[in-house]
Amino acid sequence: SSGINAEWPLRPGDLECISSFNVYHTAYDTQLFFDVIDPGYSHLASLTTTLARMVTSVSEPALLPLDVTDFSSAISSWWNDLKPKLIQVCKKKGMDVGMVGLVEKEITRLSTAAQEFQKNLDDKTKKGIKDLKDLEIRAFNDKMLRFERAFLVDGPVLGGSFYSRNILMSPSPSDIYAASGFPSLRHIISNPGLSKETILLEFEKIKLALTSAIKTISDH
Repeated sequence: SSGINAEWPLRPGDLECISSFNVYHTAYDTQLFFDVIDPGYSHLASLTTTLARMVTSVSEPALLPLDVTDFSSAISSWWNDLKPKLIQVCKKKGMDVGMVGLVEKEITRLSTAAQEFQKNLDDKTKKGIKDLKDLEIRAFNDKMLRFERAFLVDGPVLGGSFYSRNILMSPSPSDIYAASGFPSLRHIISNPGLSKETILLEFEKIKLALTSAIKTISDH
């Protein structure tokens, strides 16, 4: 559901035709790349090593290094930015703005659930994870994985490309290297011709994803 675009920026004046070169399209690299842009592929090697270490740092710990409050904080920030615009869209369409309120309610519930989950996890791991039983570690990991997966959808999100499978953050329809929070809601705002049914369905999908995420990390 996520991707990393790693690159070394070129220094001003290195090459007038480009400002940076993403050293991962090795199937298309030319002699210019080897001779001028990255002699000996030293930059490519350093990027590969850095990315490998990043992946290893996430995959090796017994307890996943995730903080669900980071998710809830980002969601709240995106929502606060979009909410006034979504209300305007609903009013222009003659739609009940109640669905906006229902989604916001789930975002608030998610924030509370995330804080409670993270506090419980932090309290139990103050001295490390040595006091946790294997099954407790597995339970925490499973909850964090299901939490993130709650936002995945079967097909592309509304207005998105084939790669847009995360209802929270997915590649922009106009640039697969750029991502934005709540991409389908941004699509609704920028496309006033969408039907009421399409807009309501998207609100329902997001509300359902939020509710599912809450259930995965809640003890009740």
